[in-house]
Amino acid sequence: MGSIAEKLGPMPDATTRLKGIFDRYGTWFRTPEFAGCLFEHALAEFGNTCPEVTDVAVRYRDDLLAMMETLLKDVVPANTARRLAGVYVMRLAGVTADARAIGDPSAASQAWHAAETLLHQARAATEAV
Repeated sequence: MGSIAEKLGPMPDATTRLKGIFDRYGTWFRTPEFAGCLFEHALAEFGNTCPEVTDVAVRYRDDLLAMMETLLKDVVPANTARRLAGVYVMRLAGVTADARAIGDPSAASQAWHAAETLLHQARAATEAV
């Protein structure tokens, strides 16, 4: 998480930082070393029978969820931020698998466009109240 947080630090606002997370995944997808998510590989191999592996994978997911939720709270109400953060984390997990399976690094930017649409809808719903 530290490397993502460092990249986001200089960005001007929460929405730009959220996009930065998706961009970071896109950059990762374009590296020659990209072979999918190490945590997913480990979970596939060991399942939940190895708490050391499960704990690290869950902690990463929870940290990413918390980072996104914190950013989203700057632009939408807390309950909406929590819900959207969960959807965003699921999108990133899915596009990571997709990028590996079909070799399409643009999956991250496509995921951001979907995330941005959800964010615009959430903002509009908040403003309508």
